[in-house]
Amino acid sequence: MDYVLQLGNARVLYALVPLLGIITIYRYWYYKPVMYRYSMVQKLFNDGLLRTSHYGKKIISLLRFASLIILALLVAKPQRADNKSLVKAEG
Repeated sequence: MDYVLQLGNARVLYALVPLLGIITIYRYWYYKPVMYRYSMVQKLFNDGLLRTSHYGKKIISLLRFASLIILALLVAKPQRADNKSLVKAEG
């Protein structure tokens, strides 16, 4: 089978993909962020004068995960294959 895109070190993905899965599981189930308490901010929040959303944290974590996947693919060294060549060679 001829593919347009081949990976020079495809075996690296066998280690990196499960590692990314383990990191993701740790991040979402076992990681506890640091909680800072500021009395004035807590009072404003309780009075309803301050509203916060956590969508920014989710977006940042998704961007971090996407960048790790892209870096894992770059470590595997993508190479463009020439489908018009009649010589069957790898390298």
